[in-house]
Amino acid sequence: MRKQSRIKRLYSRRLARRLATATASTKAELENLAEYESKHEIARQREKGWKLVTRLDTGEGVFVRDEEIVGLHIQLPTPLFKRLDAEAARRETTKRQMVIAALERYLDQTS
Repeated sequence: MRKQSRIKRLYSRRLARRLATATASTKAELENLAEYESKHEIARQREKGWKLVTRLDTGEGVFVRDEEIVGLHIQLPTPLFKRLDAEAARRETTKRQMVIAALERYLDQTS
């Protein structure tokens, strides 16, 4: 199975930190700068067949290849992530596959 999504940096970490702590007076200017810097990376990924679906506050973007795939970025508490990582290694599968299977089971049970 080929990779269907990827996360790429759109603008610098320093700019992302400045945006997160900016006051209203400088935030618009920084957002314009971030948009300007991200246009190049978005265009490069589009040429390679990737489509931007989500922009993260960290200055990164989630790109997908397949129209049926939607990017979802979640942050897990460290203990939960470690449990997921250990279970994925034990089952010799990816964390992504485990999360998709668990979500499908949950939605089947609640429907």
